[in-house]
Amino acid sequence: MGMQQRVQRWIGWLTLALVLAGCGGGGGTSSADSPPTAVIRATAQALSASPATVPVTLGSEIALDGSASTASGVQTRYAWTLTTRPDNSAATLDPARLASARTTFAPDVAGSYVVALDVTDDQGRTTRQTATLVASQGASVVTLTGTVVFKGLTETRPTQTLAVGAMVSLDTAATTDPSGGAVAVAWQMLQQPAGSKAVLTTSGTITFFAADVAGTYQVRARGTNATGQFADVVFVYNATAQAPTVAIAASVTTVGGSSALEAAVGNLVLLDSSTSPVPNYATTTVSWQLLSRPATSAANLSATSGWLVSLVPDVAGTYLVRTALLDSATGISSQHTTTLTVQPGVTAVVTGYALPVPRIAAPSLVSAAGVPVTLRGSGSYDPSGGALACRWSLLTRPAGSTVPTAQPAQADFTFTPDLDGLYQFQLVVTDTSGRSSSQSVMVFVGNYPPVAALDRTQASVLVGQSVSATAAASVSQSGKPLSYQWAVDARPPGSVAPLSSPTSAALSFTPDVAGTYTLTVKVTEGSVSSIASLTITASTPVPGTVQLGYAPLLASYSPSLGLAVIVSTTPNALHLVHPVTSSDTTIALPAAVKGLNLSPNGRLAAVLHEGSVSLIDLQTATLLRSSASGGAQTEALVSDAGLVYLTGQTGGQWLTPGFTVLDGRTGVTVQTYNSFASLYGSTRAILASGVGKVFTLSLGLSPSQLYGHTVDPATGLLGTSQGSPYWGDYAMGAPFWLSGDQTLLFTSAGTYFRTSDLTYAGTLGSAVASVSHSATAQEAVALSPTTLYFYSGPLTYPAVYKRYSGALLYPQPDMPLPTVYGAPSYGRQIFHAADDKLVMLVQTGSAQSDASGLQFYLLKR
Repeated sequence: MGMQQRVQRWIGWLTLALVLAGCGGGGGTSSADSPPTAVIRATAQALSASPATVPVTLGSEIALDGSASTASGVQTRYAWTLTTRPDNSAATLDPARLASARTTFAPDVAGSYVVALDVTDDQGRTTRQTATLVASQGASVVTLTGTVVFKGLTETRPTQTLAVGAMVSLDTAATTDPSGGAVAVAWQMLQQPAGSKAVLTTSGTITFFAADVAGTYQVRARGTNATGQFADVVFVYNATAQAPTVAIAASVTTVGGSSALEAAVGNLVLLDSSTSPVPNYATTTVSWQLLSRPATSAANLSATSGWLVSLVPDVAGTYLVRTALLDSATGISSQHTTTLTVQPGVTAVVTGYALPVPRIAAPSLVSAAGVPVTLRGSGSYDPSGGALACRWSLLTRPAGSTVPTAQPAQADFTFTPDLDGLYQFQLVVTDTSGRSSSQSVMVFVGNYPPVAALDRTQASVLVGQSVSATAAASVSQSGKPLSYQWAVDARPPGSVAPLSSPTSAALSFTPDVAGTYTLTVKVTEGSVSSIASLTITASTPVPGTVQLGYAPLLASYSPSLGLAVIVSTTPNALHLVHPVTSSDTTIALPAAVKGLNLSPNGRLAAVLHEGSVSLIDLQTATLLRSSASGGAQTEALVSDAGLVYLTGQTGGQWLTPGFTVLDGRTGVTVQTYNSFASLYGSTRAILASGVGKVFTLSLGLSPSQLYGHTVDPATGLLGTSQGSPYWGDYAMGAPFWLSGDQTLLFTSAGTYFRTSDLTYAGTLGSAVASVSHSATAQEAVALSPTTLYFYSGPLTYPAVYKRYSGALLYPQPDMPLPTVYGAPSYGRQIFHAADDKLVMLVQTGSAQSDASGLQFYLLKR
């Protein structure tokens, strides 16, 4: 479906909904008389109208969700019941959540389970829904990773079971020759099932294959050294049937495969799950758990997440590690259990034995004397797993200190420094054979500098704008009060800008010359200090760049006067901004603004309020008159003679009259006009004086339809009406824009039509929020927000504008909007000036229309 059809259908749905709302459509009975409805969602599948069957997998946890149930009043109670389960099943619903909106259970026997949900409202009415879940065996596809170590002439490893589709990975990185020489490894597939196309592939030290057919696979690794001696290791794998397709897309945990590894005490064991075949690595998370270890072991995994973890076994015995992979996009997970058998082994060291390893944990800095300090040696260990004796001694202390040099013979102890200075302790650990090792630690006691912290380290501003910063987040390490001293360490030549409050935590500084400034703050605590710095880049205004001191609500442009006409709020005012001279003339407005339009010659403005309209002379910057509009109109157009055309109705439906025409200078009604054309609710319009027409579109009707209403060139009064020859064939949206010669009418849907007869002329290719066309330059430009609501709501403004050239408006490459003082800008509106240069209303700080911290600029380029 093309963009035109998608926009058209979207507008159709929206406006149809508005028509039904406005005309009383919809019907139906009152929800106050409706009993509650019960809906069960089992692992992302909704079961509503009638009992349904959902396939699940044994060994999985099934999530049951009834929160989508509804009731007319206050929903008071949920009640879950497992009404049917297979023989020999002991499965139960979670007893702690039988009265909650959500509960879980785990099928333990193959067969059918029936779950019932009773939903009761505050009037005591109850509705039951049931769900049938059929559990069957399932297998997950996991990756088996093994390490190749040659122990003898021929060794056959125990058979491992996996699922068809699993990837088997074998690593030769740990293979060595006892004499120290190189080992060449040759691989051979000794056996594979009939029909299997599995082949061995080697990448670096890793050789792998995929089990593609059920049956037995035998892989031989032959290691040969430089003298021709060799040893074989044969790996045997039994691939079971293909894993079934999982029909449940959430909360399913499938029990996976297993593998076995061997290692020695003190070895570094790497566990790698990165070669697992997953649907999408970007949405897959990996978790690890050490399920069991020998009773006296203190070993732990290096991490609990990530594709690669390590473990250093410290005691001989069996370690069980479980890996779980979860695809967050589908909810499907798989588990793999690795059995690590650890032998005491031999640790090769120069002396022929392994020394105990001392480990000290202690603070390096202590704020003041008299503060107790704990030193911990309990992290020390014997590689062979034996017990250790610990002995502490004080090697160095400040002159005059009375802290004892001999300390307790225990792993952890606490001492209290009595003077500021350096204390150096030594820990000696001794194993049961009398072998010892030692480690020392230094503890510094005294007054330490505070941590100087600024809320910003860089800033870019215009010359004459102030910069604010604060060091209030600085931290005292002793809890004493802090003092502050700001200074300008570097500034451009000629700058004499002063610091406002150099001794306070907060800074306010106004650069007076373009260039780079370096400001520092010295944070002092007692006799010690720390310094933090702030770099400020000050720029001079770029010609054709005007910073607005207010948020623009509506904007238009007068090419004849060279002025942007901008509405602001708080207070309500109309601003006349010159994009080159930077002048900004303000005209106070009597009320909040609903709409803004300029006369065709760009010298008058009609500003629409709720119940009134103001006529403003832009040449003299004068509010000529505010007149009662006699309604809640949604559009006010103005002619060069000062006639104001009012149409539309906020909150209403069919308009009577369709138009009210006022003399904006006197407030006198000169015409009320009812047209056969559909003028309904929120109507938008544009005056094309060059072709003598007013064009309208009602936002509350579907499909949308353009209408043209003739204007008498002598009197300015409205005459006949003509509708578009299309009825829902093309997308049409408002607001509108005219081509420079007024032969084309552009709509916010991106389509454009001939003003002579409203026949279709083409499309810009996307919905637009602002369009400008120059007949002399034969160019159209447009802003197409990436997020656009035709009715209301936030916009995401673009960082580029679109270009179309020639009489047929051929698309040209997008052009980036200018950066403003180093920051990217995002376009809100775009206009052609009289010299065909572009005038752009932009914002910086964010592309979102409702973001905080926005800056607004008027640019001419």
